Amino acid sequence: MRPTHSPTPHRTWLGRAVGLGLTGLLGTLVLLSGPTLADRPGGAETSPSTTGAATAEAMPLVSGANPVLTETTQTAPLDPATATSIASSELVALTPVPQTVGADAVSTAPQIPAAEQAPASTSAGAPTTAPATTIAAATTIASAGPGVRPVASTSGATAPGFVSRNGDRLVLDGAPYTFVGMNIYNANSRNNCWYPMQDAEVGAAIDVTGADVIRSWFFAALARTPDNSAFDFTAFDETLASARARGVRVVVTLADHWGACETTGVKTTDWYRDGYRTDRSDLPATYRDYVAAVVSRYANDPTVLSWQLVNEPESKDSSGNCAADGTDVLRAFAADMSGMIRAIDPHHLISLGTIGSGQCGAQGDEYQRLHSDGSLDWCELHDYNGATAFGGDAWNGMDVRVRQCAELGLPVVIGESGVTVAAAGGSEARASLYAAKVAAGAQRGVDGFLAWGWAAPPAAYGGFDDFAIVPGDPVAAVLAAVALS
Repeated sequence: MRPTHSPTPHRTWLGRAVGLGLTGLLGTLVLLSGPTLADRPGGAETSPSTTGAATAEAMPLVSGANPVLTETTQTAPLDPATATSIASSELVALTPVPQTVGADAVSTAPQIPAAEQAPASTSAGAPTTAPATTIAAATTIASAGPGVRPVASTSGATAPGFVSRNGDRLVLDGAPYTFVGMNIYNANSRNNCWYPMQDAEVGAAIDVTGADVIRSWFFAALARTPDNSAFDFTAFDETLASARARGVRVVVTLADHWGACETTGVKTTDWYRDGYRTDRSDLPATYRDYVAAVVSRYANDPTVLSWQLVNEPESKDSSGNCAADGTDVLRAFAADMSGMIRAIDPHHLISLGTIGSGQCGAQGDEYQRLHSDGSLDWCELHDYNGATAFGGDAWNGMDVRVRQCAELGLPVVIGESGVTVAAAGGSEARASLYAAKVAAGAQRGVDGFLAWGWAAPPAAYGGFDDFAIVPGDPVAAVLAAVALS
C-alpha cells in the first residue's frame, strides 16, 4: 500500500486464532483515547524519470557502526580517484562491477569488504563473530523463459536461528514457523518518512501489538547522509536492534513501487528492465548496488526474516498502461536481484512484494509464472478486501493465489492486510474482522499475516488515514492476544 498520511519534510495460527476466545476478549477491551481517525486522503500518481546515466564511479562510503560486528578486516587499497580513504571500521567503500543485461546474464556481486558483513549466528537474538571473507562470488542467472514448474523444495538459510523454507512451509530450526505481526513502515524514519521513530517508539509499537514480525521500509533514501555522498545505516541498525531485543524478526523492504519516502515517483517498466542498474535518482548509488551494501551488512543477522525487493511492484509503461512484456521484465528483475543477493547472503529468504490482486505483470496466470523460476521464497498478497475475511474474484482472488502457489510449492504470506474503520462498521468490529482474517488464513495454510499499519504521529505531523492502527486501538489488542496465546 502507498502510505496516505499527510506528508512531512513459532506457534500454530489456527490454534492461536481459535483459542483466542474473541468474544470474551472484545468484551474486556477498552478503547483508550487516541488520535481521531481521519478520512483517507487521495493523491495523484506521478511517473518518475526512468532514464539516467550509468554510474562508473566507485560506490560511496557507507557509514554507521554495525552493532553486531566485533572485528574488522583489512581490505585492498581503494582507487584514490574514485573513493575516499577509510578513516575507521565504520566507513567502508564498495566498488560496483559492470553488469551484463539480458537473457543468460551473469550477475556478479560487487567487491564488498568483509568488515561490513554481519557475523554468523547460532540463535535469533545473539549474533556471534565468525571469520570474515571478502565476497566476489558470481551467479549465472538463467533465461526467464515461459512455463510454470514447482520451485526448489528448500531455500534460504539452513543455519540455526534463521527462518528458511521447506517446500511450501516456512521453518525455523526444523519446526514449522508462522507469524502474525504489523507493518511499521516508517520505523527507520529520522524525519524523512513521515514522523520520526527512534528506538523507543519502534519498541513501544512492537510491545503494544505483540508482533512476531514487523515489516518496514529500508530504502536508500532513508540511509543517505545529509550531503548525499554516502550511506549511513545507523537508523537501520537501531531498528533491527530493537526488534532483536524482543525476539522479533523484520521483513526488510528495499524499495517502493509508488516512490513513497524515496526520491522518485512511481516506477515504470523501464526501471524494472534496467533502470534499477543505472539510475541513481539523486542517491549515492543505484538500487542494485545499494541492495548489495545492505545485504552484505546484515547477511548474518537472523533478525532479518526476508529481503523484499520492492513494495507492490507492477509493470506499466510511462502512459500507465500494462506493458506487453511486463511479466517477463518483472521475472528477470527478480531473478537478477535474487541471484546477486544469494551470492552475498545464503541465509535469508527473498520475496518480491506483489499485491497479488491483478496488477500489471501479475494478472491471472501471470502471477503464477512470475513466481515460478525458483528465485523467490514466498508468494506475497496484500489484502484490501474490506469486510471480507478472504476475498477477491475468480481470476485474481486470494483463494486463486493460494492454489497457484500450492502448485508451485511456495508458502503464502499476507504482507499487508488493511481494513478501514468505516468499512468494518466501527473499531471493535474491525478488531473482530482482523481475528477472522487470521483464522481464514490459518485454514488455508498461510504462513504469515501482517496488518496495515501502525500510526502514532505527534500532532505536528498531521493526520493519518482510516486504515491506521493506533495506540489504544482494539485491533492492536487482538493482534497482541493472538500472538501470545
